[in-house]
Amino acid sequence: MEEILSGEGDPRTTSSRIFAKVNADVATAFTLASLIEDGYVTGASAHWGLGNTRPTFVAGVLRLTPKGRRVAGDWPSEAGGAALIKAVEALLAQTDDPERRGRLETFLRSARSVGQELLTDVAAKFLAHVSGIA
Repeated sequence: MEEILSGEGDPRTTSSRIFAKVNADVATAFTLASLIEDGYVTGASAHWGLGNTRPTFVAGVLRLTPKGRRVAGDWPSEAGGAALIKAVEALLAQTDDPERRGRLETFLRSARSVGQELLTDVAAKFLAHVSGIA
């Protein structure tokens, strides 16, 4: 997954390099098939023909799914929204300033109302923007 994530050079070249490894090593073929079947990698499908000792692939350009990116540390966890809410709750518990408390309470009500998944997406986009990634 790290090779796909690295983004070094043309993704088609990266995919070709990975498939060259798959063709040369049965263990790598099984690993890639598992990553595809478990939803970590997309851009190819693994097929287990009768009598074959290894999977064959119908392939395009390999890409990590959001699930794969989370495991690789390149995407916020699904618990990101919950972590943000806990952080705001902790700030709220620590503040005595009525104006700040009001702002935090308003933010917390809004954050809870949009749902964890949307909140995680918003937080991820915000962090990508302020960090210069996006």
